[in-house]
Amino acid sequence: MEQFWGWTGRILAGLALLFCLPLLLLLALLVKLSGPGPVLHVSLRLGQGGRSFRLYKFRSMRPGAEDELAALIAAHPERQQAWEERGKLSADPRVTAFGRFLRRSSLDEVPQLFNILKGDMHWVGPRPILAEELCRYGEQVALLHSVKPGLTGLWQVS
Repeated sequence: MEQFWGWTGRILAGLALLFCLPLLLLLALLVKLSGPGPVLHVSLRLGQGGRSFRLYKFRSMRPGAEDELAALIAAHPERQQAWEERGKLSADPRVTAFGRFLRRSSLDEVPQLFNILKGDMHWVGPRPILAEELCRYGEQVALLHSVKPGLTGLWQVS
């Protein structure tokens, strides 16, 4: 059954990519025009079995934003707690104006269709996590690694 759903998901991702190609190209152009830097943000995430894979997203932050994080948190100690609890900052100044639109509309996630096509992800499953986030999951890590991560989480579709 796993193989059936795996191949079904891949076929649907391929069809979705063909259907979304004009949108993908337009968004890529707009990301490029919104500022310097690459169009895609690629990060290593953990998937099924704890294997790492490259997760693709449209870039929504300024180039070098990861390097700015330590200084940003040091200048605003209240943000450190938010970062440690959620792994994100509300009203993050590193996010570009177009990046805010991409995030609010979830269009920054569209390149993850390539991850589904490659077999790294499914359509629905736990969100892929960074290795440094493992400590947040405690005893649930084995459960998390027992399935492929998803483009959307179960809580988003239920």
